[in-house]
Amino acid sequence: MAEEKESHAHKGSAKTEGKKEASKAEAHKHAEPAEPAPAEEKKEEHVHKHEEKAAPKKPAEKKKAKKAVKAGEESVEEESSEGVAAEAEAEPKEKKPVKKEKKVKVPFKPPVEKIVEVHARKFEGKDAETFAEVNLAKKKKPRFIGPELWKKPQLKERWRTPRGIDSKQLEGKRGKPLMPSIGYKKPEEFRGLTPAGYVPILVKTTEDLAKLKPKQDGAIIAASVGRKKRNEIIKAANAKKIVVLNPRRGEV
Repeated sequence: MAEEKESHAHKGSAKTEGKKEASKAEAHKHAEPAEPAPAEEKKEEHVHKHEEKAAPKKPAEKKKAKKAVKAGEESVEEESSEGVAAEAEAEPKEKKPVKKEKKVKVPFKPPVEKIVEVHARKFEGKDAETFAEVNLAKKKKPRFIGPELWKKPQLKERWRTPRGIDSKQLEGKRGKPLMPSIGYKKPEEFRGLTPAGYVPILVKTTEDLAKLKPKQDGAIIAASVGRKKRNEIIKAANAKKIVVLNPRRGEV
């Protein structure tokens, strides 16, 4: 009886082992997926690439697409600007302090009156010849310098009479500066005249012009006279044909 039981148990264990192996093989078959053939994989890749490469668009279609994109961008910009404007209107604006501009006062400049009479005096006959000679003599007139003043450069060149007992300049020795003497003076008629030949007379008002002789005298307007009165004097001088000897910038 014992031998029969052992044989029966051995047979039962063998059956159970066979069943376990069979169940493992079936589970392994179901778990491993069937690998596709290489030809089928190539076909699928080719179809996928062909779909990605779409046909090129025509130029008209490209233009339409660009216009549509631009229109969309403009609409978006308008919406954003409207939104910003609405937000700005909704927010209360802070009033900034207004700075008052300083008014710069421009000084009033009266107009400048022009001088009409600008010419030299005309001499007649012998006077014209003597006046020309006087002008030439003035150019040739020497400089009269004080004794040994050239040795002291810090001093100006001016005339001082030599007072030494043995002064060589006073004796008139050769090589020493000349001294004033008879012959250098002008004729009495031409003394004190300007290079233009007029007698200079100082004028401060329009009433002073009545004393002048238009053919001989020339007016020198005082430096203390302002622009307004100066214009009046120049107008009166132009009316009387009197020459103004000291014109300023812009008057001639």
